[in-house]
Amino acid sequence: MLLRSGTPATVEFVTDIPHRLPLVLADATEIQRILMNLGTNAVQAMGPAGGRVTISAREVSGGEEAHPEIPPGKSICLRVEDNGAGMDNETLQRIFDPFFTTKGLGKGSGLGLSVVKGIIESLHGLIVVDSKPDAGTTFRVFFPVTTGSAIQRIERPAPVVSDHAERIFLVDDEPQVLSVGRRLLESLGYEVSAHGSSLAALEAFAADPKRWQLVITDFAMPGMNGVELARRIRARRSDIPILLCTGFGGAVDTAAAKSVGIARVINKPFQRAELSEAVAGVLGKIALAAK
Repeated sequence: MLLRSGTPATVEFVTDIPHRLPLVLADATEIQRILMNLGTNAVQAMGPAGGRVTISAREVSGGEEAHPEIPPGKSICLRVEDNGAGMDNETLQRIFDPFFTTKGLGKGSGLGLSVVKGIIESLHGLIVVDSKPDAGTTFRVFFPVTTGSAIQRIERPAPVVSDHAERIFLVDDEPQVLSVGRRLLESLGYEVSAHGSSLAALEAFAADPKRWQLVITDFAMPGMNGVELARRIRARRSDIPILLCTGFGGAVDTAAAKSVGIARVINKPFQRAELSEAVAGVLGKIALAAK
């Protein structure tokens, strides 16, 4: 379970997901992005004392759930529940607004739940939240059941594993995402230096700019976003390739990204095959250019 990586031992995960559920029209990557985001928020809501995060799924009928927007007929209800700090009504009214965050000045991008809502709505689904101060939070995500057949899985090429241990400079302000990214890259044979702050990362890069073969940075970070970080890194070393990662693609100005030397934009959460292909592709172009 990706959420377990980097999560304090004081947090308990409980899952209740049947082996057989009706089909919904959604990509597994989209469901993973939703779960990673809601799960990460749940962990952060509990603070140092920890607590329990329960993830469950079941088939429901529209009339079973008390919410006027839930359509009639069958749906799959994905439920993420925590026993953390909870939220007051004023906060609940704003949590899906882009760039709204409850994490305090300089912490978090505020894009997470806006991204989640956008993904769910693109799948013709609905997200509902219930929360009270000191009483935890429950997110319910409803996906309409489809009567069609499962779409055949597309076979992807095997991930490319490095045999040269190239050194990668990784930047992301979310600890869980940073931990997962580092673990995936190391499993692909790369040496990774991971940094949780864009400002601190710039200082670390400037101390030894020739050490790295590739920079991978998140887009939405407090203090300095990934595009600005890329610009400042390239000012110190103009030939370094940079990959930009985002869970909110519409917020990235691709022309601006290319203008500062960003070679490619990839989606979060990280998928091993996509990350492998992106990294190998960029490093491969460099190798060809050097011949």
